[in-house]
Amino acid sequence: MYFEDMHQAENKKNVFELTQFLKDAQANNLAQFTWLQPRSSSLHGPPTWQHPEALVSEGERLIKSIYDVLRASTLWSSTAFIVTYDEHGGFYDHVAPPQVGIPSPDGVRAQNGFGFDRLGIRVPMVVASPWVRKGTVVHAPKSGGPHFDATGIIATSRKIFGITEQLSEREKWVGTFEDIFQELDAPRTDCPLTLPEIPPYDWEDLKIQWALPLNDHMQDQVDFFCKFNEGHRKDCGKHIKNQYQASVFITEESRKFMSK
Repeated sequence: MYFEDMHQAENKKNVFELTQFLKDAQANNLAQFTWLQPRSSSLHGPPTWQHPEALVSEGERLIKSIYDVLRASTLWSSTAFIVTYDEHGGFYDHVAPPQVGIPSPDGVRAQNGFGFDRLGIRVPMVVASPWVRKGTVVHAPKSGGPHFDATGIIATSRKIFGITEQLSEREKWVGTFEDIFQELDAPRTDCPLTLPEIPPYDWEDLKIQWALPLNDHMQDQVDFFCKFNEGHRKDCGKHIKNQYQASVFITEESRKFMSK
């Protein structure tokens, strides 16, 4: 929701609070494709995006809430729940990122000359579905290009839904994973009904986090919001001194756009 174009009328009609997804899942009324974004602010509770300053347990709580409501839905037998990340968290990876033969998505070159023609550090991806054989581990793609990357989710979805239009050269090239849904003749019935309970967080710990000064990551969130939303003054976000103020700012500014 940082980007202003997400708040234009033609786009925002398809953007909702996460609670709406949970309601729709309970009502067995889901869209064919839904993209879910964890909470980055701490205004209404701990962040759920599992970045280093956030509690890992709260991300697990979010994953549980989504899985549980999907599992209870009559739509479960035709659902794939994908959990993945857009960053590796700064931790060491013993496998060097591929740097040869990787197409740029759109030919755009950064001001510093970077051509977006390599992959990054690996991130995990988990697929929960009754159409995936129990214990499946995938090391390399069987379809499409030689490597997976985040655009593989889009490319795989296109194949499943019969969409022929490709969004970028990278998405045209990437490896896909539709084959994991084609190994069973019928959906499994042994998937857990619910995931294990997550111990509650302590509100006192959250208050301590609120009072902390902005770390580099939260400062980037504020700066990013100000940069990519037109109409903000040059002093945008300069009044923010701690993580609570940052959470209020990002949440309230986003809702202003959604209410227009």
